[in-house]
Parts: sequence; C-alpha cells; structure tokens
Amino acid sequence: MDVGFKVIAALLLILASVGAAVATPISVCAVEYGMSTCPHCLHLKETLTRMGIPLTFVDVNENRTDTEEYMSLYSALVGGTYYVPFTIFIVNGTAKLALVGDRDAAELLRLLRSTVNATGLLLSTARGDETWITDSRLVEALNETVTRRAPPPVVILLPGAELRGEAKLLTPFGTPLASADVLVACPGGVQYRGTSDSLGRVQLACGEANITVLFWMGLPINRTVSARPGSSVTVGSVGRLTIRVQDLLNRPLPQASVSLTRGRVELVGETGSDGSITADLPAGSYALSASKAGKSSTIEARVVEGEAAEVALTLDIILTIGGYGIGLRELSVAVGAAAITAIAVMLLRRRAKAVKTASEGGSEG
Repeated sequence: MDVGFKVIAALLLILASVGAAVATPISVCAVEYGMSTCPHCLHLKETLTRMGIPLTFVDVNENRTDTEEYMSLYSALVGGTYYVPFTIFIVNGTAKLALVGDRDAAELLRLLRSTVNATGLLLSTARGDETWITDSRLVEALNETVTRRAPPPVVILLPGAELRGEAKLLTPFGTPLASADVLVACPGGVQYRGTSDSLGRVQLACGEANITVLFWMGLPINRTVSARPGSSVTVGSVGRLTIRVQDLLNRPLPQASVSLTRGRVELVGETGSDGSITADLPAGSYALSASKAGKSSTIEARVVEGEAAEVALTLDIILTIGGYGIGLRELSVAVGAAAITAIAVMLLRRRAKAVKTASEGGSEG
C-alpha cells in the first residue's frame, strides 16, 4: 500500500510560495553584525543563506575593531540600547536596508522590494518600526564602511509579475517532488527561490532554467536539472523504500506507527491493511522504528538513489489482548511463573505427605 510520510520536525525553511509570481531583478548582498552565541543572529544567517543572499557575518565579540565599527554604525542609525543582529543590505550597489533583529524570508523580500525605487536607506527596528533615512552624508559614510566587508552580490528576483510557465519535478519513480525547496537560475545570473506545489510544479521566469532542488521532506538533495516551461524532469538522489511490519508469526500488522529519523528530521506514517508503507525518500541512512500495541522495534534502513528496497520489522507480538501485545517475553514470564507455581505445589504436597507419614508412624509407636 502506497502511503506517504509526513515531516514532523525539520530545519526546512519555506522561503517563498511557488504560487507567487516573480520579477524585478536586483543585485543584493548583506553584512550581518552579530554574535555566534546569539540564536536570532544564527537564525537570520541561516535564512539569508537559504535565500541565496551572500552574507558576511561579523562577530562583534571577536575583536575591538569589529565591536567599535558595529557600535558606531548602530549609534548613527538607531541609537539607544545596542541590539543584535544588526544587518545592512546592499541593493544594486548601495546600502538600502538596515535591519535590527531577525525576520523570516517573506518579510525580508517585502522589505527589499520596498527599497528598489526609493531614495535613502530604510531602517526597520526590532519593534518593526520602519523609518527612511535621507541624510545623504550619513548614508554615504555607512555605505563606505559596509561595502568594504560586503561579499560579491548575486542577482535575485523579487515578487511582482507574470511568469513564463512551469516545470514539473519527479522522482526516479514518477512521483511528484511536492513541497521541495528550490533555487531557479535563469540566464544572465538572475536567480530566485521557490517551493514546488503538491504536483511537483515549479514556476519559471525564463524560457530555460537550471533548477537546483535544495531540500525535500526537510532533507538535503542538492541536485540540479535543466527545465523549460511545460517540461517534466527527473531529480536524482531519491530512492524508494517499502516497510513491512509483522508479528512473530510473520503476520502483517496494519495501522502500525512507523517513523524514519535522520539528523533532526523525523518522517512519520502508518502501515496499511497489508502491514506495509511505501514512499519515495531522499537517499541516505535512517533510523527506522515501528510500534503497535505497546511493542516497538528499531533498525537502520538505507535508501539508495534510483533503487527500490524493502525492509521488514518484526514486533514481539504473538497475540493481542485488550490492545496490548503479548509476545515471547510475556509468555516466558507466564511459563516461568507457571513452572514456579507447579514446583511450589509439588514441594508442598511432598512436605504434606512427609508430615502425614511421620505422624502416622508416631501413632503406631
């Protein structure tokens, strides 16, 4: 029975809805002032990396020069209590956005788009307040300081206009690669992030593109395919796994809970009426667990690219009573208890007989 798994824990970031149109190419990179011990700093750094925005991360605790530079920029733009992360975005060669605090990908795209045709620098505070700074001398001084640290920019697309069409992503077994995190690269260095829909479709902003599937089901794929509008393409680094859950008598166990764990990602599902579950999965090794009626078992399972494999998990169940599985352990305990009881009864009977015999012998004397 073909049943899908659900991702219940993952580092996967949904960066943009595939249904959103894309256009407005911009050149962008960023310099983030933060601390390696700050979770918000690390989360923003990860978000920018997933969005494909080049980033220079400056740890303000590493040396005095970095600390002073951060404090000088922060005081000039924000003032008040110092806060990290503090990130400057350089759009089309000029510092256009100063961000205090963390943001998700959708909010970052909105802020970046608002700066494209505007004059000055947009400051977005930790409270979400937005202020335009139009002091040209201040912006120029900021730009000069930050661009020294900035990495080479990339061209990305921001939401805004109609697309050229869509391409469909498939596994080697013809299954749609649904909800995959992708990077679409068009000619001329223009690229943008997106997510495939439930049918594996990715929208294209150009007549021919390279689609890099970064993550699927919360796990890394990192495979690139060429696609045109209307085409269907197969993505590698995916295999198929059938899991059969059975009892000690090799009978199938339907509705058994099944989980596959790899790193910080856990995929969960349930066996069908035949005691099996089949799914296409990113290639790699997983900790495979199955449980039912209070019994569980864990083994290692390996998914091989382009191959279909089958594994069986046997649970210590012979029969089920009141929703609880009875297996060899319980039967062993029961048999042991019965044996001990039988021995005890036998010894008691022998003792009783011996006492009786001794009593009768004493009476005759």
